[in-house]
Amino acid sequence: MNYKIFLFTVLSLLTCGLNAQIAINKKVTWDYPVKPGTEEWKKCNSPEEIYQALQIPENVLKTIDTKSLAQICLNYPAPAVFYLFNTPQQGFDGFYRQFNGIQELMRRKDAGSHLLNKYAGMSMKDFNPLWTLEEQGKFVEKFYYMELFLAQPVIMQSFSKEERKILMKESLNKFDMKLSRGDLFGGLNPMATVWIMARALHTENKLNLDMTNYSTITHSLESGLLTDFDAIAVYQQVKSYSNE
Repeated sequence: MNYKIFLFTVLSLLTCGLNAQIAINKKVTWDYPVKPGTEEWKKCNSPEEIYQALQIPENVLKTIDTKSLAQICLNYPAPAVFYLFNTPQQGFDGFYRQFNGIQELMRRKDAGSHLLNKYAGMSMKDFNPLWTLEEQGKFVEKFYYMELFLAQPVIMQSFSKEERKILMKESLNKFDMKLSRGDLFGGLNPMATVWIMARALHTENKLNLDMTNYSTITHSLESGLLTDFDAIAVYQQVKSYSNE
């Protein structure tokens, strides 16, 4: 073979391989085109218009890697949708109906592992006491949203037994953190952590509560409104089981 032809062929193959590798490694980035405070946001005349403006284009949605998609969902700029309903589960369901990003995330088989890794990395070390009250509120909300995502049956059931134990240990850490910073984490926030604990135990058939009022316990598990749950009992059961 002519040396020049051979060299050209080799270089062409290397270039094609490099371009293919770059294409594989390149992550698709996307951000919300409309955000609170912008003129575009002010032009929206109803919540429905805002929800529509926040949709991820379908030709982009499928190409976003799961780790990035999880972060996009956590950064949703219209969080009021979570609080328009009577229970945490209804709040998540409302979010799910309104946003195609969370619909796609819940379909991803690797969503649970990425959410768990992200949850494990969340802590007070990322908190800045010099933040404004609004910024502090956003920091606190991220824990609530993440725990709503993790509590979903499709995510909970996607975990292996070992992953669920890791989730339980992380939920113990988060619950302790929230109790130590009651000035920041109030309202439904700590109970979202207990909800994860209870659903994880229930998935493992290890939830041991007074079942004399079974329908009430079942409703609490399904709704996330844990008014009839003994949080300390759930905490102790998770602590014991996760260390087995």
